Amino acid sequence: MGDHVARCDDFEKKAEEKLSGWGLFSSKYEDTANLFDKAANSFKLAKNWSKLQRGKTEAAGLKQLGTCLSLERHYALRHVLVLQV
Repeated sequence: MGDHVARCDDFEKKAEEKLSGWGLFSSKYEDTANLFDKAANSFKLAKNWSKLQRGKTEAAGLKQLGTCLSLERHYALRHVLVLQV
């Protein structure tokens, strides 16, 4: 059980670091969401239900944010390309 808690904390720490860092050409939000998913799964194994819920909520929010930003970039790029033609 203690091993799962240590892994949970490690995944959360990596996710927080990834979120606070730069992500110019990478999918920062998707990568961070995956780390929060891993943390949540470890919390499930450790039977820490409140942190499991927090991890899943963070992951879902970041996935949604990443999708919105990706669509925003797509439409902005499309708009720029249309203006150049």
